[in-house]
Amino acid sequence: MADALSRTMRARVRLIRDGADMHDQVFYDPDVSFDEHTHQRVVLSTNMGSPSEVDMAGVSTAATLFLKTDRDILVAVEANDRLWPVGENGAVLLVGSFTHLYLQNESTINQATVDLVVTD
Repeated sequence: MADALSRTMRARVRLIRDGADMHDQVFYDPDVSFDEHTHQRVVLSTNMGSPSEVDMAGVSTAATLFLKTDRDILVAVEANDRLWPVGENGAVLLVGSFTHLYLQNESTINQATVDLVVTD
């Protein structure tokens, strides 16, 4: 019998002024089944001249990505020429469909450690 795998994704931005909520936006996607996943810690070397593709370890078409980084990096899905910045101690939560994930560290001084979870 195969394992029954499911994932739940949550994100929340809550803004408060003088103890009162100004804005409270929640993303909650509970108990969605998946077949393949990968959880990796990737250390990006300094001064990368171009983005490097992440091996998604058996996930052919990803549906979700959670990524956090300890340094400024660039991230792209699908094509490595459409990079967006993720700041130091930043995170990305992405729900969509993609087959390629690229990371780049442009720092000449610091390596970047990136933790990521991908599911199909």
